[in-house]
Amino acid sequence: MAGRKPPSISVETLVEHLIAAKRALSSMAAVLQAREIVTTARAEHEDAAILAAQAGFVRYAVVGQVALLMRLRRSLQVTYDSRRRRFDKLTRTMDAAHQKLQGAMDELRRTTVRETIPSDRNQPAKTLLDFVDQDAVKNLENSMRKSLRDLQVGATAAVCLLPSMLSQPLHMLKMRMAGIDCSEIFRWRPAEARQ
Repeated sequence: MAGRKPPSISVETLVEHLIAAKRALSSMAAVLQAREIVTTARAEHEDAAILAAQAGFVRYAVVGQVALLMRLRRSLQVTYDSRRRRFDKLTRTMDAAHQKLQGAMDELRRTTVRETIPSDRNQPAKTLLDFVDQDAVKNLENSMRKSLRDLQVGATAAVCLLPSMLSQPLHMLKMRMAGIDCSEIFRWRPAEARQ
């Protein structure tokens, strides 16, 4: 056994084995890199699925909120129109009452009172208006005017608040995310502003 020589291997064979070994090592590196890519892709896909679920939930919530705001807007419009009609009717009634009051005051101004005891002829004849507390009538008129102005300012401010809230860019963004056309919402104005 000691005299036996190991078989000789040619250089070409050794080179071929070396090249094959290098290929095997580089394919192992590619397999390991592919495994990392697959692991990263799986994690990214899971994250994307979680984000899609969260986005769907947010979209559903936003659509619900938009529907609620639309119902609120319609309710406010109906309430505003109803209150506006009542306010206009009240204004007409108060105008009619004011006209009657002015007519009564004119009638009192024209109606002279005959004196039972003659007095100085240089004094103008007294009218029934001279016996009425005119300051009380003026105070009543002024307080009615002030009440009407305050009521009108309060009603206008309350109704104009909702469209200004709805015109915020965040609401528009949420509605666009939900696939809702915002143009109809932001075209709304109180009835008096449309005229």
